[in-house]
Amino acid sequence: MTKKYIAVALLVSIIIAVLVGIVMPKEVAYKKNDIEVDIETRLDSDSELALYYLTQDDTDFNEGHVIKQTIKKSDSFETVRFILDESSIKSIRLDCDASVSYWDIKNITLKSDETETLGVDDLSSFYFNDIKNTEIDGDYLCISTGDLDPFISKDIDVKVEYIRNETKRIITICIICLFLFIIMMWNWRIVQDMLVGIFVSRKQIKSLAISDFKSHYSGSYLGIVWGIIQPLMTIILFWFVFQKAFHSNPVSNAPFILWLIAGMIPWNFFSDAWVSGTSSFISYNYIVKKLVFNIDIIPLVKIMGSSIINLIFNGILLVIYTLYGWFPGVHLIDMLYFSICVTLYAWGLSMITATLNVFMKDVGQLLSVVIQFLMWLTPVMWDYHMLDAHSFLYLMNPLFYIVNGYREALIDGQWFFHQYNLMLYFWFVTIIVNIIGIRLMKKLRPHFADVL
Repeated sequence: MTKKYIAVALLVSIIIAVLVGIVMPKEVAYKKNDIEVDIETRLDSDSELALYYLTQDDTDFNEGHVIKQTIKKSDSFETVRFILDESSIKSIRLDCDASVSYWDIKNITLKSDETETLGVDDLSSFYFNDIKNTEIDGDYLCISTGDLDPFISKDIDVKVEYIRNETKRIITICIICLFLFIIMMWNWRIVQDMLVGIFVSRKQIKSLAISDFKSHYSGSYLGIVWGIIQPLMTIILFWFVFQKAFHSNPVSNAPFILWLIAGMIPWNFFSDAWVSGTSSFISYNYIVKKLVFNIDIIPLVKIMGSSIINLIFNGILLVIYTLYGWFPGVHLIDMLYFSICVTLYAWGLSMITATLNVFMKDVGQLLSVVIQFLMWLTPVMWDYHMLDAHSFLYLMNPLFYIVNGYREALIDGQWFFHQYNLMLYFWFVTIIVNIIGIRLMKKLRPHFADVL
């Protein structure tokens, strides 16, 4: 990078910093978190448990403020979680079906800025409607319900405080943006060469990606169907184990299968793209040895081949969501955005591991172990709310932004920029990883032909 680029980068950074400083508010308010209501309960028959709640503006319970979950009959207590997207509530009401004869509640935990647990003595102070009898049995309240409209309710005062004086957070975000800008300016030449090479070779990338995709299933009777069967069977297996065997409850007020596939489909795309991208130079060693071929595009070819399967699975996802009445509508844009995120992140990692794999064949074996660990470190099959006390562990994983964002878009109707801090962190890591991959590949590619 010449002195001219350094001067331009610093000048633009100073100008942006000054402009941000002028328009920056002295205080920024944002909602820290939602209100969570955890109920440890059991029922003597299958029932729909409904949590009604009143905000400060409400006068009566209504269907506009209710969350419902289906609870299975069980002899043991289980915790049912309701997440309220509100800053304050003043009253709650729990309804169960009239078909239930006995309803046991051990405690109700309200989580906002502070945690408040209502034990068996507190439960006795609730208002009971259409309840035949209540009895304290050890550490839980046993409720004998009526035949019309059994429910319990109580006035409470739960609020989420708004955090002020967040100027430091905005300054940090601005510094990261400026740092990324300087990094991009510093590496502009090699990034520009890479982008120009991809644009010039775009037809080659397309034809090689399609050819690579077909070659995986050539010679088999079912062909491409095998590419769908394996990940589809994995999804069905996990769905059966978690929902049928472990009786997992709906997550984020959506059926468990919708929550599961919204996490597994982007994860399957990422793992397949990274693994195949890592072996790209070895798979195409006959092309790498050609002096006239742009070998920089080879990892991208493998990833684009994986994206074909991802496109098919996203189509299956839309069919399943439509059958359940959860068609995402305009949030198809989010699906496209997160697919681009996975592609770029996997591409950056693939350039690094594919380059190292040429010289150290153990990289491919090590990657299999890393993928296994990463699958369980990413909240694909478990709810990240389980680790509230250790949130930094999953927040540092860039894949969390993709998996959680995919779910929030399809289930909660949130846009990809809803978690703007995670979005910024993801692109920070992705840009750095891609630049490292490009530089490493550029430095070592003259030696590829000798090793291969």
